[in-house]
Amino acid sequence: FRNRAFEIGFIISMSLTQVVAEFLISGFGVILPYLVEEFPDPSVSQLWPTSVMTLVVASLTLPCSRAVDMYGGYPFFLAGVLWLALWALLGGFARSEVFLVVARAMQGLAITAIQCGAFQLIGTTYPPGRKRNVVLGLYGACAPVGFFAGIGTSGLAVQFASWNVYFYTAAGASLFVAVLAYITVPTTAVARSSSAAEKGLSMDWLGTVTITPGLFLLAYAMAASSHVSGGWRSAEVLTTLLLGLALLGLALLVELRIAACPLLPARFFRIRSTLPFCVAGLFFYATFGTFLFYSTFYMRDIMHGSGLQTVLWYLPLAVGGFVVAAVGGSVLHALPNTYLLWFSGAAWTLAPLLLAFAPATSAPTRTIYWGFVFPAMICATLGLDLTYTISTVFFSTTQPARYQALAGAVASVLVNLGISFSLAFADIVESVEKNRGKGLLECYRAVFYYAGASAYVGFVVCLLWVRIPKADKDL
Repeated sequence: FRNRAFEIGFIISMSLTQVVAEFLISGFGVILPYLVEEFPDPSVSQLWPTSVMTLVVASLTLPCSRAVDMYGGYPFFLAGVLWLALWALLGGFARSEVFLVVARAMQGLAITAIQCGAFQLIGTTYPPGRKRNVVLGLYGACAPVGFFAGIGTSGLAVQFASWNVYFYTAAGASLFVAVLAYITVPTTAVARSSSAAEKGLSMDWLGTVTITPGLFLLAYAMAASSHVSGGWRSAEVLTTLLLGLALLGLALLVELRIAACPLLPARFFRIRSTLPFCVAGLFFYATFGTFLFYSTFYMRDIMHGSGLQTVLWYLPLAVGGFVVAAVGGSVLHALPNTYLLWFSGAAWTLAPLLLAFAPATSAPTRTIYWGFVFPAMICATLGLDLTYTISTVFFSTTQPARYQALAGAVASVLVNLGISFSLAFADIVESVEKNRGKGLLECYRAVFYYAGASAYVGFVVCLLWVRIPKADKDL
């Protein structure tokens, strides 16, 4: 770096991408009910517009990370933030479900390129050690900031202005990141990026054309199962389900037996605890996806909170998340990460269960919030930010330079795949309870029980099979 100011600017530009990504996830659930009111058919399902962005990120992250490892993170990062600025702006003009889904998908494509590029730039700029841990901790700490910013902006927008302001804010922030990154990314990082193709990597096109549509078809089948006539027995659901499973089975064969340079090499999982950690992470982030959206629905429909009240109720998650992630990045080199992961797993489990155990609406709102919602927010931020910080540091530290983008890709895939599929499962749980004649509160409680069970599975996996030492050097 030319000087300390440029380094700070670089860290800010990388971290702000986390803010924008979480901004576009968290706040969307708040504006969506107001947004669809302007559609020709306001009764359209809200599941697909909600989940398509995270599904795109989960499906395209692995091929994008390979391209980043081959050609470098800088061009993908810069193109991604500019593409995000464009489609965030266009999202503010959505007047139909199709256009909204396309805009959200394009935003997901941009976030995929941004996250892969950012992780590669950080990994090649800072060697393993305390400084990289701190930078990655700050990078992770901005996720709860973005979460709160999304909730806050969307809540204030629908109450005092219009839902369009939410997308316009994301577009402006993306443009600012593009300018800041262009100025502050060190020339050494750009130079390293330009020579990355010399590492002997090649694109796995066969893996790309099987994994990506396979995940999409499987997710569509689960999303449609609770909304189309006939459910799982309908031709639409069965066809997409079987095609998705067949493509994913073929993808597994390709990655293990055919591909000369697979998107997810088997050697990535040779590091001790990597595979069980990934399995546990999927269950943890499934809980996060369900908690994220259904806590918003709970506050709106059960607690009858206004947009501004919802913003204030989420404040502990943002503040606590920033503190936990920032401090976590500073202490990972000093404490056995296994204990921190166990602690986060317990917090994951408690967060949705607290909302499931909350009393009926006859109780005072203050009692519900301070007795159940507030501690649930604290548990959620402990679970999310400790897990994400540990995953980014663990993957980055254990993988060689040629797989730095892949390391970030796996961390991102776990989050987005967990979120996208968990929303489909949660929607199924809610639909089953509605068909049984249950009220809205009982439906939400069933969803929170599902989220708690998912977190508990991840917690047990961590207890039995995950052992991660201090992150003070290459593990």
